[in-house]
Amino acid sequence: EMCIRDRVSTQSTGGMNVSPPKLELEVVSPEELEAIDEAFRKVEKMCSKKRTVTSNLDFTPNKKMKISSVHKGLPDILDNNVKLIIVGDNPGIQSFKQQHWYAHSTNQFWELLYESGLIPEPLTSLEDRNLLRYGIGLTCLVKRETKTTDEVSSKEFNEGFEILKKKVHRFKPKILCFNGIGIYQTVTNRQCKLGLQPKLDVGGGVFVECYVMPSTSARVKAYTKAQKLECLKEVKALLEKDQDKPKEKSKVTIGSFFASKHHN
Repeated sequence: EMCIRDRVSTQSTGGMNVSPPKLELEVVSPEELEAIDEAFRKVEKMCSKKRTVTSNLDFTPNKKMKISSVHKGLPDILDNNVKLIIVGDNPGIQSFKQQHWYAHSTNQFWELLYESGLIPEPLTSLEDRNLLRYGIGLTCLVKRETKTTDEVSSKEFNEGFEILKKKVHRFKPKILCFNGIGIYQTVTNRQCKLGLQPKLDVGGGVFVECYVMPSTSARVKAYTKAQKLECLKEVKALLEKDQDKPKEKSKVTIGSFFASKHHN
């Protein structure tokens, strides 16, 4: 078998007039034809190959890929200047898809935060990183997204609690506020009432103030929005009380000053 390949060549006379193109025929061997076909097959395969990477916001119902294969949890919002860390249980589906905290439209978190006075401006979940301006950080005990916390095991919460202790060591907040009474009771293995709890021992001789409030999720019907707001106002008061504490100054008497000079 042979294949005929067209090849166009032009000849120039060196002047203004150019001779019309001449069509030449070239015989292609079966081996060359096979090589050409193989090259086309490779290109076709590459073009038809399904993409395995998608944009953070490109989640369509017909995607076979699970969301969890794209995101590994909801990133913490923490830095070395946080005074308050609000601790959640785990991301909901909507927050996980958007990669923003408390993103469900029915969650009262952002309204309550502003109304309590903890932040001086209203924010939305899309502006969650702006909380760092006001010394507020966000984290959760379990990174895995679920529709409800019932889908998360106690083991997962306890493992996340150990990681939380390390975060306290690193970022040194003044207060931990648990957004939900249930998660606090699970990880501490004790019943409690809303409000300020005994200081939490996170190991290494480090203790941190701990506050428990009802979940800001609108699905939590046991507490009203007003009760949740009152809790956050109390957290704000605790932060301000801590700021008002006078810093301890080292006392140096005249006698001790001269004694130290003489000693040196």
